[in-house]
Formats: sequence, structure tokens, C-alpha cells
Amino acid sequence: MSGAHGHGQRAQSSRPPPRQRPQEADPLIRDADTRPLRSGFPPSRRVLRKTDFESAYRDGRRLGNSCFSLIVRPSGGLGPRLGLSIGARVIGNAVARNRLRRIIRESFRHAQHRLPAVDLIVGARAAAREAPATRIRESLDALWQKVATTCVPSSGA
Repeated sequence: MSGAHGHGQRAQSSRPPPRQRPQEADPLIRDADTRPLRSGFPPSRRVLRKTDFESAYRDGRRLGNSCFSLIVRPSGGLGPRLGLSIGARVIGNAVARNRLRRIIRESFRHAQHRLPAVDLIVGARAAAREAPATRIRESLDALWQKVATTCVPSSGA
């Protein structure tokens, strides 16, 4: 305490004052070339419109395994797009559905550079509800590999 209520014989602080900080930020932090490549999930990589989902369901090729059903349709865009169809009746509560969505999106972000320009609609099967995350990732990796090797859009004229 200081002033009238303080102890008169005791020093105010035993610590030295803080050192002055540098005025400028480290220039290496601002250098954009040193930033790692991002593998994000921007809106351009998502199937969002109802008409896109409907045309994929109508015209798409169906693939799948024990955990997921996958509908693949050429998109004509610059890269693959992901749509999710995770039903409450199949997977359960919102916590389980959101967990599964996060795992699917993460797997897609890592695989999108290997995939052709297609729309991918991922539907969950009941086996995905109880599966551990490692099994879910393995299942998705197998599907992405199947898409990369068998669903290459034709480059016809």
C-alpha cells in the first residue's frame, strides 16, 4: 500500500521496472512467403445449394463402404466440392453428428488436392456412429482413393 496507510520503511517494489519492448514487429512474421500452405475449406469447396444436391442424387455415381455412402458427380468446376448428408436417425444426437462432420471435413481438406473436379455427397451409415475416429479416417481415405482412381472426368471434345 502506498500513502497514509502504507508501511513507511518498506520499499514500494522489489522488482525492477519492465524493460521497454521493441517498437516494430519482427519482419519475419510479416513475410507471406514463409507461411505454410493452407488446405482450408472455403465456400467454393462446398456443395451448398439444394439444386446441386438434387442433381448429384439424380445423376451421380454411387460408391460406398461400411461407414459411408458417397455420391460422385462431375462438377465442371476448378476442383472437388464436398456436401454432407448426416442424418439424425442414423447417427443420433447433434454432438455425434457434428463430430462426424468435423472428421469428414478434415479428411476432405487433406485429400482435396488428389481429387478430380467432382461434387462429393457423403452420407453416413450406422456403422460410423460407433466407429473410432481412426476407422472413420481410414474408411474416408479408401473412398477418396477410389474417387481419385475411378472417377476422373472425361476430357472429351
